[in-house]
Amino acid sequence: MLMQSADQPGTEKSLDVLEPSLTGIVAFHAANPRPAMGGCFLHKDASAETARNLARSTSATYAFAGLPFSGAAAVVSNADDWSERSDVFRAVGRATAELHGAFILSENFGTKDDDLAQAARETMHVTAPSTQGQHSPAYYTALGIMRAMEVAARHRLGKSLSQTTIAVQGVGAVGFALCALLNQSGARLIISERDSVKAAKAAVRFNAELVNCRRIHQMRADIFAPCGQGDAITTQNMHEIRARIICGAAENQLAAPELAEDLAERNILYCPDYVVNAGGAIRSAGHYLGWSEMDIERRVLRIAPALQALLDQAVSMKETPSSLAAAMIHPPVHAEYPQQHTKLPVQSEKKAAA
Repeated sequence: MLMQSADQPGTEKSLDVLEPSLTGIVAFHAANPRPAMGGCFLHKDASAETARNLARSTSATYAFAGLPFSGAAAVVSNADDWSERSDVFRAVGRATAELHGAFILSENFGTKDDDLAQAARETMHVTAPSTQGQHSPAYYTALGIMRAMEVAARHRLGKSLSQTTIAVQGVGAVGFALCALLNQSGARLIISERDSVKAAKAAVRFNAELVNCRRIHQMRADIFAPCGQGDAITTQNMHEIRARIICGAAENQLAAPELAEDLAERNILYCPDYVVNAGGAIRSAGHYLGWSEMDIERRVLRIAPALQALLDQAVSMKETPSSLAAAMIHPPVHAEYPQQHTKLPVQSEKKAAA
């Protein structure tokens, strides 16, 4: 039995069960009344603040890409206590079902096709996993970023990607797909990755230089591409970045929004993450809305001209691309907003191994 607390905008709405087994929160970027869509992030340090930040950035991505959804994010902090990942996502699916369509689970923040398939056993409010012959959200995210890099390289460096060196931080699903596209374009790659197996595979496959994760941002490269977790750029490491362009897949790449101005003062072009990493969101939303693969790809390919227009306008108005992009989104990306987050501990059919 679920007990619901206050649900007014700006307050916490919580759902509790008699026998909680999953410690999780869903945050809604509630200033936008549209249906909310987002992924599920599993991390032992995930908190309500984590969920709110992810929901905010997801909402910005949807708004800039013209998608009919507001942003939301689920986080689970005790997934490591469970014996099977499939049980976690069946529980997430049951929690999603309890929200009766207010939250649509999609592939984001590390949520994979198999995870969605498990959640779909419990709820209809989930985007469809990739099927044979379809590209994954990771591919579409990578495609949008690669095209955005082409624009940024011409704009700032006067180069094609084949003339550049690109430092990719993280070669998970998106980072690996991005490296594949960049390798095809002729770019020289430097990579870092915490998972040694993934790191070795990418280094061999793409003839990439493999460096320590703590050093990737310091490498002499034309473009730095954060493709792991957020807060890749901080006040502490910002002055160590050698790249002239930052363009990557990670959510919330800047630890603080004012860092965009600091980077501009150092003549580093920061391409706002929610502008360039929208490809996966477009794919997930498109499948939910019944778009064809052709329609999805066409919309993903609009990311590059949208970035070009943003960069041209930033030059003419003597503003940073980040400040202009934020001003185009309602509500403002970094402003305080009426938000709700919902605690979702869910009773499981199968307890974690003792």
